[in-house]
Amino acid sequence: MPITFQSMVALVVDLDGKLINDIYCQDPKYKVEELHICVFPLENSTIVMMFIDSTDKRYRSFYKKFNTLSLKEQLSIINYIIFLYSEEMFLSKDLSNEVLQNQNLLYASKQTGLAVSKNYNMDAIKEAKKIYDLSRASEVPCLLDQKYKIR
Repeated sequence: MPITFQSMVALVVDLDGKLINDIYCQDPKYKVEELHICVFPLENSTIVMMFIDSTDKRYRSFYKKFNTLSLKEQLSIINYIIFLYSEEMFLSKDLSNEVLQNQNLLYASKQTGLAVSKNYNMDAIKEAKKIYDLSRASEVPCLLDQKYKIR
C-alpha cells in the first residue's frame, strides 16, 4: 500500500457519532483513551493493526459496530481516521496527483487540530463531534484498498 503509519489517536466520536473522548474536559482525573493504529507495507502484503489498551472501556461501542462492517468498510474507516486525526503518515511518491488532490482527502487532512480550543462549552463539543464525524469515510480515497497498491 502507498501509506505507512504508526501512531495513537484519541477518537472524539464513535461510528454512531457518540462521544468517546471529551477533548475539552478540564478534570485532571479524566483520562483520554487512545486508539493505536499501525499500517506496515511489506513487499507482498500490508499489515494493518488497530488496538486499544485493555482497560479502556469507552471504545466498546466503536469496536462493536466496527466488527460488523465488511473488511472494505473497516479499511475505509481506518484510512479516514488516519487522515482526519494525524499528520504523521508517510505517502508513496508514486501516488497520482489525482489522488493527492482529491477534495475530500484534502478536507479530511486539514481537520487535524481544528477542534483545539481553550473554551470549554457545549458548542465546542458539538463542533468537535461534527468535525470528527466518521460518516464521510467512504468519500475519501481509501489508500488501503487494493486498487492503490504499489506495483
